[in-house]
Amino acid sequence: MRPDAGGHRGAGSETRLVDGTGQFSDPHQPPQALTLPSPSRPRGTVTTIGFDYSILDRDLADDARTVAERIRGRLRTACVDTGRDLIGIKDRLGHGRFGAWLKAEFDMTERTAENCMNVARFLEGKSETLSVLPPTILYALAAPSAPLAVVNEVVNAAETGTIPAPKEIRQKLSKAKLAERLAEEAERKAKIEAAKSTEQRAKEQKARESKAQREARNAAEHQATKEKEQREEEERVDRLRPLADRIATLGGRDLRALVKALDDWNDTRTLMRLLREATTLKVAA
Repeated sequence: MRPDAGGHRGAGSETRLVDGTGQFSDPHQPPQALTLPSPSRPRGTVTTIGFDYSILDRDLADDARTVAERIRGRLRTACVDTGRDLIGIKDRLGHGRFGAWLKAEFDMTERTAENCMNVARFLEGKSETLSVLPPTILYALAAPSAPLAVVNEVVNAAETGTIPAPKEIRQKLSKAKLAERLAEEAERKAKIEAAKSTEQRAKEQKARESKAQREARNAAEHQATKEKEQREEEERVDRLRPLADRIATLGGRDLRALVKALDDWNDTRTLMRLLREATTLKVAA
């Protein structure tokens, strides 16, 4: 898109190119979805995307946007034209010689060449508004693996003059590819399951039931052990409560000394030995 010296700014309008001039009405308006030419819009009108031009002064924002538009145009044109040329020569060179020719002439990988050829095929016969998208987005949409539902959504939107912003397209493609992978995995597992014999399915079902039974048995044993420990603790409390009450009648100093002794294992062991000796002597007397 070539800038025209006759461009103007429309007061109060959205950020957009006006009549293909490369001039912007409000460079401080944040970019939203990408809006492209349609029969109901002035030709050349697009909403800005990407870089935040509000950080620049008005004149610099206008100049930077104009330069960016020219560069984008050259990149898109170069990609599409290159793709068409490569399509025309690839079959004539043959697969073995095509890659060597790319490397020798342009130091280009076959993957890059395929991207350009895919874009050229993808844009053939479609709305020109699609070409305003960055090359990387066109590569993704034109790839054979691109989810058809997302591609059709973008193409149909382009016919109306409005398509999603590049970031939104990337997100849609990523989500759709993930959904496709999950569906393929589910289908693969279903086919594996369907191919199993009746005996194999019965054996696996028995194994699952055995595992469930083991887990249930372990859970029951754990619960039984927990309940047993709780009952034993309650019995100890009932048995030792009277003794604790009698010990509590000791004087404050004696009680504190006893509690301190019970906190130390060595003291507790010595104290128990002395108590047993004292009890034996008392019984003997």
